Amino acid sequence: MSIPTTSTPRAAATPRQSLSQAWSGRAFRALLATLSRPGHVEQVPAPGFLRATVPPACWLPLALASRGTAIALPGVASATCDEIAEHTGARITGPARAELIAYARSPRAGELLELARGDAAAPEQGASAAIDVAAIHPPSTDQPHPRPSPV
Repeated sequence: MSIPTTSTPRAAATPRQSLSQAWSGRAFRALLATLSRPGHVEQVPAPGFLRATVPPACWLPLALASRGTAIALPGVASATCDEIAEHTGARITGPARAELIAYARSPRAGELLELARGDAAAPEQGASAAIDVAAIHPPSTDQPHPRPSPV
């Protein structure tokens, strides 16, 4: 899922601030469109109540998590994880046990295979993951392409 984002630095949230219903609705609709139509790109507005350092991949749990939802935030600072948990009521866990995962770093080899997967009878049992596009590393130019093009 590729989600271009807009970001404006804002002041840090106070404990009394909560998610804006308007922002949550816009972000939810944009994320639902990207999840339901692979390859579709949506613009997600930056949540104004968070610190500017929150990676855009973290907006997935901010928009979709509810109280008690298991979320994992690999590569996200501990203070940011706490802030997201406070705003959503979600509980932080490891990726293998999470319903929503937001990668602020590139996933390690095989790491995505450890995530919960649904099946034909219960697709909702599978985890949803967002990977911050800025965290995806381009292929090294030192290595030949695994499938060379025919000459």
